[in-house]
Amino acid sequence: MQRSERLPLFRANGEVRLSGRWGVEALAGLPHADEGYELTVIEAGVVVRALAPHGLFNGVVSLLQLLPARAPLDADIALDCLHVVDAPRFAWRGVLLDVGRHFFPVPFILKVLDVCAFYKITRFHWHLTEDQGWRLEVKAYPKLTEKGAWRGGDADGTGRYGGFYTQEQIREVVEYAAQRFITVVPEIELPGHCRAALACYTHLSCLDDAQMETVPTQWGVHADVYCAGKEEVFHFLEAVLLEVLQLFPSPYIHIGGDECPKDRWQKCALCQARLREQGLEDEYALQSWFVGRINAFLRAHGRQLVGWDEILEGGLSPGAIVMSWRGVGGGVRAAQAGHEVIMTPTSHCYFDYRQSMQSDEPGAWYACLPLETVLEFDPADSGEPMRAASGGSEAHLGLGFGGEAAGDAGDGDGSDGRTSEPGAVLEPEFAGNIIGGQANLWTEYIADKDTVEYMLLPRLAALAEAVWSPPPPPRGAPPLLPGFLARLRAQLPHLDARGLKYRPLG
Repeated sequence: MQRSERLPLFRANGEVRLSGRWGVEALAGLPHADEGYELTVIEAGVVVRALAPHGLFNGVVSLLQLLPARAPLDADIALDCLHVVDAPRFAWRGVLLDVGRHFFPVPFILKVLDVCAFYKITRFHWHLTEDQGWRLEVKAYPKLTEKGAWRGGDADGTGRYGGFYTQEQIREVVEYAAQRFITVVPEIELPGHCRAALACYTHLSCLDDAQMETVPTQWGVHADVYCAGKEEVFHFLEAVLLEVLQLFPSPYIHIGGDECPKDRWQKCALCQARLREQGLEDEYALQSWFVGRINAFLRAHGRQLVGWDEILEGGLSPGAIVMSWRGVGGGVRAAQAGHEVIMTPTSHCYFDYRQSMQSDEPGAWYACLPLETVLEFDPADSGEPMRAASGGSEAHLGLGFGGEAAGDAGDGDGSDGRTSEPGAVLEPEFAGNIIGGQANLWTEYIADKDTVEYMLLPRLAALAEAVWSPPPPPRGAPPLLPGFLARLRAQLPHLDARGLKYRPLG
């Protein structure tokens, strides 16, 4: 074998070659062809061809998935001959990790990114701010991490819980992800889920109450939010976001926008004055105005706002991307209005949910999301209920391949009332506005690294397959699960070799 400087270190019988924009006519017309690749294994060697570097990367990852997990560097490896032409269905293939409720250090974040790369995940949604902790260093407002990053403990700091990322560490993570063709999308929550920030700067709330000077230790939705009537709130948020923009080259900035109680705004003289001044109908419209002002700031700096589906309430800001989590209804409405949408419904994408209802299963006590349900996820479902998963199909990517195979490739938070809207139907002409799907791992009930891995895996493999592959077969077709499990079992040695604490099958 001739070693290529761009190829991971392994040996095989024959030659491995990578090539760029020639001889890849088979990719023409495939969706997201810049991520597509052609992988050929013949007696003379292995060839990976693509139109762009990202495609070459994906081709090499597929090749690595075919190789033994623990082969010595000087080993001769036999591979079955095959020919694969492959490209993803969706560009946004994401994973959210909540580090606000429980904090995870940089080495573990890099480990998660490696797992994401192995399954061709393209977006790492980093939930950095919460009621219970602010995790991002902001030089203009040092109290956010001096105080807002910590909760509980004694007055002298003994026994407190928390942590934060320095700006240098943020840059390290962003660069590490970029090398794996993963975009890190930061989330800075507003107008709600901001109690940690308000504990540091109470004047940004409606009440400016000394009782808010403690970072909350309890989960749930807190009534205190940023005051919509104070200009200093927007000075603060814009200063924070300017530093965020310097740290994250992502074209997307997530602002949350979810679960914002209106109690304080209803009783706040300044918020009511703002409402009248802007000619707004109610507090939902006031939230829309609040988000719209932040959207205008981000657009002026060349970035695109992403928010949870509550940003639809009161009117959707121009160019905003909707992340639909309370079922698919919000996403369907946004797509029909011409907005880009990421589908991430609780029914299929909330990885904090238990994987079974056994009493010893970790995760949120109130819901269950088994592997087979994740596998049946279709972000652009036309309105038919996503059918219950129970069995197998031809190989989709995530583990094996989702493209055209020939030759020997063969078959190669507490209970929150989140519900789907009945009757939501996505017409075919709007399906192109669905840009992908995402797994969300909230950490109220996940306090350590091993449990994060257990909750992610192997469900992330199923999610990766679902958002890469063509639409699931119609009702009455052979079930997906058996074939997927066969491919998954072949992949478990790779997870073992990386020391990942995945949930055992069976």
